[in-house]
Amino acid sequence: IRARRVVEGETAALAAEHGKRRDFDAMQRAIDTMQSLADRNVMPLEGDRAFHVAIVEASGNAVLIETVQGFWDSRKGPLFTRLGGYFETVISWRRAIAEHQLIRDAIVARDPAAARAAMHAHMDKSHQRFSASWRRAKVT
Repeated sequence: IRARRVVEGETAALAAEHGKRRDFDAMQRAIDTMQSLADRNVMPLEGDRAFHVAIVEASGNAVLIETVQGFWDSRKGPLFTRLGGYFETVISWRRAIAEHQLIRDAIVARDPAAARAAMHAHMDKSHQRFSASWRRAKVT
């Protein structure tokens, strides 16, 4: 999560500077997908990836696009799949969805500093959720 925080904070800032209406629409569609899946008690990984990829694509930087896609490809591994299934809940995803909306709002407002801060806050909260779940798992 720490590497993602550094890279994706900057991609959010770049998206605020360079994003186009179609990029903003793609981000909202991804959030809507996440919400729809969460409403059906399905983990919304598909929408989550689409959201983060839409942001990096809006940045217009090919190297960053490859980097962020690499982060997501690493989440497909068996270890992450097993850990994600244990630590992620619909409740934690609902919080993440709200965080995604704040990120998009800052990007659409064309406020790079706010977009970066919102992404950093999201990554920090994601790390806290994961860490808290990890500590609970070690106790049980």
